[in-house]
Amino acid sequence: MVDKLVLGYELFVDEDEDNTLKTVFVTNNSMIEILFFLMPTRRPILPRIQGYTEKVLPTFLSEDYRTHFRVSKELFEQILEKIEPKLIFVHRSGHEQISPYKQLLLFLCYMANMETFRELGHYFGIGRSTVHKCITLVLDVFIDSFIDVIRWPSPQRQNEIAQEI
Repeated sequence: MVDKLVLGYELFVDEDEDNTLKTVFVTNNSMIEILFFLMPTRRPILPRIQGYTEKVLPTFLSEDYRTHFRVSKELFEQILEKIEPKLIFVHRSGHEQISPYKQLLLFLCYMANMETFRELGHYFGIGRSTVHKCITLVLDVFIDSFIDVIRWPSPQRQNEIAQEI
């Protein structure tokens, strides 16, 4: 009986072009059904650029890499060779693992251009949270792998680099 206790609330109902105020009684079960119906459904699938890393980026010349990622194509390949094994991990979800090649491109694009996770996800065909995970992972691997190589350029060299770019 108590579970059939009725919750009363008022709804506007359109009947014969006449908006009338009615009190509607809803059982607990009906209320649950209404609330379930009102819950948002899955997020809509956002359109993303497909094949950017697989089709477009391989056509880039070394100078294109330097413009987009601030490293030459040759240096990119050297970096990838050194850190690739560390970017392979056991993937727990149903999605295919993002290749180390794509992870490194994503990281370098972020570092070079400071684009938003949304923009990067759009270009690379992945979600924002995945973009964040990739950037964090590659950053950690990058620091571990190149801690003995990374050094800041002198102020004079910084100006020279800025002029080149």
